[in-house]
Amino acid sequence: MACGLILLGTGCGPEFPPFWLIEPDPRGPDGQVDPAGKLRVLGIQAEPPEVGPSAQVTLSALVVTHPRHGAVLSSPNGPRRSTQPLGLSTLWLACRQPAEVVSPEPCGLEQQNTTTELRRLDPMAPSEPMLFPGEPVRASLRTSSAADLPYTLLVTLIVADAAQPGGAEGCYAQAKASRGVSPSVHHCLIAIKAVRVSSSTTPNRNPGIVAVAFGRDGERLVTRPPDTEPFSYPRLSPSTSDSDRPKLTFSVERSADSVEVGQDSAGQPRNESLSATFYTTGGTLEAGRGSFLDLDCPGQPETCPQHPRTSILWQPPTTRAEREAPEDVIHFFVVVRDDRGGLVFSRSAAYGR
Repeated sequence: MACGLILLGTGCGPEFPPFWLIEPDPRGPDGQVDPAGKLRVLGIQAEPPEVGPSAQVTLSALVVTHPRHGAVLSSPNGPRRSTQPLGLSTLWLACRQPAEVVSPEPCGLEQQNTTTELRRLDPMAPSEPMLFPGEPVRASLRTSSAADLPYTLLVTLIVADAAQPGGAEGCYAQAKASRGVSPSVHHCLIAIKAVRVSSSTTPNRNPGIVAVAFGRDGERLVTRPPDTEPFSYPRLSPSTSDSDRPKLTFSVERSADSVEVGQDSAGQPRNESLSATFYTTGGTLEAGRGSFLDLDCPGQPETCPQHPRTSILWQPPTTRAEREAPEDVIHFFVVVRDDRGGLVFSRSAAYGR
């Protein structure tokens, strides 16, 4: 953040891409294009996000790269580029967060806080058959039988691709030696997820996604369950002007029971607030975040019923279509979160026609 403020103050420095774009040509700190691409961790889900002692938790992380740099996987239509990073390797760690800690730090890489109960987690094999190219990476976690509830378990995920020497293990060793700093912001990422362990009779649950929809703005959208067959988008000529680029709607619909009744800081009942974050490998998103809140409600938004869906506008690429959409395919990702640690994600694709 400090570096960003310095760059803004001097009026110079690199132009950073929007967070919602999975870059086809990521650039390094000196502005040079990285020919090996760039890893992104878009979200980590704990299922369930809140458990009691001696309970099982399944962890799933959505780790992607642009298909220009991804693995080539088989499909019903033959080999296809995917968003699965080449040579992806993972290391999962878990530890207990001290009760007085305000800002959590990755397990085994602490600079100031000392976590306890450090352990490695067992990775889980991909499901068979693979429902979608590049499935999330997974691990399993069992909470201890400790009686001093509640407490927080921190899960640390270290992911690396083929460009990182030694993979995730090599990244972990180098990060430990440099006080928790990753040796490569493009090819070795360190992410954390908090899992609450409590005796609650109404523990938090993850929200759900029941459908995604896609189509021209103002027309009837094509609706499908998440992680299923692709949509289609209009392939544009490189000479298409920006004003002639059509605006398409991408929408996500939550499950009816996604909004739970939680508690505020004073222990009073309060509805969860849901939000959605969108990502794409090509084209232009009008915005990367969406809300389910009813901002036209006469009362306080957090006390009003939340909308069943949220939408954003997207425009297909023109001059950069060949790079952003190899094989005329563009990928979309959406992550829906509640404000108590619950999370769910989905993946979609659209073929140029």
